Amino acid sequence: LAVMTHQDQVLYLFLVLAADRHGVSFYRKEKICDICGLDWGRFEVARDRLIDLKLIAFESYSAISPNGYYQVLPVDGRPPDFTEAVIGS
Repeated sequence: LAVMTHQDQVLYLFLVLAADRHGVSFYRKEKICDICGLDWGRFEVARDRLIDLKLIAFESYSAISPNGYYQVLPVDGRPPDFTEAVIGS
């Protein structure tokens, strides 16, 4: 949680609550943004951060579709180490 933005946390909580027993949800981007109070830009940044943090996976329905399915991934209990990213900057 310490490395997540507020938008990351909101989107992650939504996806956890909306997921089926396999961690998968099929909500449309427009609906998620509406429910979570995110604009499309903040949604995409949060989604990409959650993917980078290996908390979710996303598979688009097609190459041109903004929609697809989301899967909440198992957490191994260790926070990501961003030391290299900070030092390398």
